[in-house]
Amino acid sequence: MLDNYFKNLISLRENEEIETVIHYHLFTFSADLIKISLIPLVSFVIIYFIGISNFIALFDSVWFPYIALIIFIVWGTYSIYTWAIWYLDTAIITNERIIVAEQKSLFERSVSEANLDKIQDITVSVKGILPTILKYGSVIVQTAGETNNLIIRNVSMPGKIQSLILKLKDSSSKEQLTTDS
Repeated sequence: MLDNYFKNLISLRENEEIETVIHYHLFTFSADLIKISLIPLVSFVIIYFIGISNFIALFDSVWFPYIALIIFIVWGTYSIYTWAIWYLDTAIITNERIIVAEQKSLFERSVSEANLDKIQDITVSVKGILPTILKYGSVIVQTAGETNNLIIRNVSMPGKIQSLILKLKDSSSKEQLTTDS
């Protein structure tokens, strides 16, 4: 289902094929996971402070199922929303271009793209101990023209992504030379 989402996110050109879809490294989701885990944790802390006997009395209350349902709905909605924002931040590499889709909120997305033949330089940036150990970082694609650099942030194996883009750029350049001749 989500594969179709990424295919519908862009309009493929004639003879264009998706080579790979890249997501943020899973570790970058850990800060959000901590926030998601805090909701149940805070509930247990509240239970501790109000006392277990008062909590048991709360179970007998008419309001308990409603309170529990509201907490569960808020927690579930926030969890799904946070995961969706993380998952839908993607970079799509095709045999002709790079497309970076940043999901800013559920109903706000920005999409940038660069043709492979316009790429001038590709830089990999890995900053910090954890990114070095976990092998994730950013790929910065510098293009010709007035557009800003494309930045693919916090991705696994940025060196492999750099190599893939360079390989596709070289094969794209060779195809253009053969069609121009």
